[in-house]
Amino acid sequence: MNRRSFLTSSSLVIGGLSLSSFVSAAYAAETSNPKQLFNAENPLLLNFNENSLGMSSNAKQAIIDALPHAFRYPDDARSALISALGEEFKLSDKHITLGNGSSETIQAAVQYVANKAQKQVKRHS
Repeated sequence: MNRRSFLTSSSLVIGGLSLSSFVSAAYAAETSNPKQLFNAENPLLLNFNENSLGMSSNAKQAIIDALPHAFRYPDDARSALISALGEEFKLSDKHITLGNGSSETIQAAVQYVANKAQKQVKRHS
């Protein structure tokens, strides 16, 4: 099992368990012809991490506003975000890490735990 399938399966199980009490109360509105909604000419395009509602107008505007600076590396913005998160959650900057996607941060966490365990094994050998 790879990381993506593990996370997907875990999310589905947790989501299913947390929402199971609502299932009996939730009913979908019937449509006269479901084929009218999605067909070969109008497919439902939805993949992992996609929003079926599309991008909000606020998100579109934020992207447009950020375009003049999009060619720059985000180092300064990254530091500012870490500091803002630290202030908000009463943490020092050294307790916060940001990564480009989940793979980078999950790999860093696994390496940290593995290194810590390796030091423990060496200490007790």
